[in-house]
Amino acid sequence: MNPRSLIIVLGSGLLVASFGSRWWNASVATAELGTCVGDCNVDNEVTINELVAGVNISLGVLPLEECREFDHSGDSRVSINELVLGVSNALGVCPGKPTKTPVPRTPTRTSTPVQSTRTPTMTSELELLDVGANRFSIRMPKGWVIYTPGVCTTLGILIRDPAVPLRRIFYFGLIGPVYLKEAQRQIDLDYINHGGHDIPWLDAPAVDPLTTENFFVHWPDIADMDAAVAYLPQFPKLTGLTVVSNSPLASMLPGGDSALLRGLFMENGVVGEGQFLGTAWVYFPFTGVPGAGTAYGSIILGVTAPKREFKDVEATLIASLESFNVTQGYVDWCRVQSGQLWGAVARQGETLRETSDMIFEGWQNRSRASDIIAEKGSDAMRGVDRVYDPSTQQVYEVPVGWYASYDVHRGEYDMNNLQLLPPDSFELWTSVPADGSGIH
Repeated sequence: MNPRSLIIVLGSGLLVASFGSRWWNASVATAELGTCVGDCNVDNEVTINELVAGVNISLGVLPLEECREFDHSGDSRVSINELVLGVSNALGVCPGKPTKTPVPRTPTRTSTPVQSTRTPTMTSELELLDVGANRFSIRMPKGWVIYTPGVCTTLGILIRDPAVPLRRIFYFGLIGPVYLKEAQRQIDLDYINHGGHDIPWLDAPAVDPLTTENFFVHWPDIADMDAAVAYLPQFPKLTGLTVVSNSPLASMLPGGDSALLRGLFMENGVVGEGQFLGTAWVYFPFTGVPGAGTAYGSIILGVTAPKREFKDVEATLIASLESFNVTQGYVDWCRVQSGQLWGAVARQGETLRETSDMIFEGWQNRSRASDIIAEKGSDAMRGVDRVYDPSTQQVYEVPVGWYASYDVHRGEYDMNNLQLLPPDSFELWTSVPADGSGIH
């Protein structure tokens, strides 16, 4: 199998494709003409998969929007001469153009995301977006923006609210590689230092042991990788991700570990909550040789929102995710691009809708204990405690350490009967706390 092969499950089954030049590839859009011919993502180089895209645009298999950088003449088609220019640029250096910041692909025919003028209140209204007539469609909350890096097996989807970016939905067919052991990184470094070829994933974390939960625990490190930023500048950070609950699932890939997770994280000072589903699997076992000891995460789905509103918006996020629909033409084209089908890696009939249902059912069936753990984890991230008035059952949010001082001086307060929350009181832990500044 080609070492650059990637896998994904979409719509009606398994799609496989091989890309020889980059281990984690992205597709972005640009409307500008006259730059480096064939440089689809405007990074001042033309790669093998970009040349493949150019050929398929020329044949009419892909729309021009997949890579307008091939249309050097501006006649809305890709000619043989333009393909030759692309090949020339792939063999050399793009002429005379500074590196440009790529603009993420959007569902419209323009090169920039649709901007929103809506208020921060989240809408439950979904609108249908067709992301290219030959690709896929999805219903997403009105006013949100969508980014779709990659094609076929490298396809990713990120949908988010521009007013509150923590509200988002994402799907990635494959993420990685990551190391199985830290020792593998040292082996790779020694190999490079002694004149070996470059290994581009040296900044990958070591996920040891390899489980889906541990893969997500290392997600913030994965998000900091150069490849993740190149793939999608808006790649979800999930800073400080802490897993609250783990529901193991039957593996979606042979030998893999699949799970549905609930987690908390912090972004821009706000605690976020999310439901995540994925599969971690070994690609090349640890054998002590350079380039080995790697793993990937596949069929990665997530829905997130600010913690305080997650339970109210989760159903809307799931409804959007499960509306994802790939056209049969796109499925067939992606199959043609693969040199071979790499086994039956998912059970027959597995679809994005079904995995979305797993997330929804997992949320509906969550335990009270996990809700309490989530609340406690959120408090720890924000540096707060909760106290309550036993006579009114009112809960208050106070700074960490406040209660110890209060307990010594409670006789000086009118509200002198406050207590810390009982550790297992579901009703108190899930009630909305009042601002502790009102304590007197």
